Amino acid sequence: MELKVKQFWDWFIDNEYQFREVTDTKTVVELLNNQVLEFGMFAWEIGVGKRKPHSFTISPNGDKKRLFLSRQIFKQAPDLQHWEFNYCRPIKRDWDFTFEVFNSMMIKQVYDASRWEFVLVEEDKQKITILIKATNIVTIDFDDLPSIGDMVINNILGEERRINDVHSIQFIDEFLPEDEKWIFPLADLREEFIAFHEEILEG
Repeated sequence: MELKVKQFWDWFIDNEYQFREVTDTKTVVELLNNQVLEFGMFAWEIGVGKRKPHSFTISPNGDKKRLFLSRQIFKQAPDLQHWEFNYCRPIKRDWDFTFEVFNSMMIKQVYDASRWEFVLVEEDKQKITILIKATNIVTIDFDDLPSIGDMVINNILGEERRINDVHSIQFIDEFLPEDEKWIFPLADLREEFIAFHEEILEG
C-alpha cells in the first residue's frame, strides 16, 4: 500500500501543472479518475486553496473505512508550492448557504439554506441525528434530499465530523411541540452541534 501511495504522489507531481492550467477538462477528469479510483470509491475535487492557490481534495463519500484510508494517503502528500491537500471535504467557512440543483427538467434551481432550521437529537454510540425543516425545497426531487443533506452538513461541519459524529440527517415537515426551545437557524449548526456533542461525551 505504501508503495502504491508513493507512486500516486509521484504521478501527481509529474502532472500537477495540467491541473493548475486546465486546457482539456475531459482529459484531466479521466486522468484523476483513473488514479484516485485505484484506491476505492472516492470522489475528488480541485478548487481554490485557503493558504495556497490550488487545493486537491479526496472525499471518502461518507464512508468511515475510506476516511481512514484517505488520511493515510494524505500523510504522504508532498509539500508543493501551488497546492494544499485535504483527505476529506473541509468546512466551507465562507459558504453563503446557497446551492444549485438541477430539477427533473434539467433546469438549474438555486436554493437558500440559510432559511432552514434544525433540532439535534442524541442517538446511540454518542452520535447525533440532525432534523431539518426546510420550507423552500418543495421543487427538489425526494430522492435528491439525502445527497443535498450530506452536502449541506459537510459544508458546515466538515466531512470528517459528518462521518464520525452524525447518525443521520432527516428532513421533516414540522418539529414536535416539545422541541420548540431547541430549534435553531442553520447558521448556528456548527456551534450548537459541537456544544451538544461535548455534552454527550461528558455524560
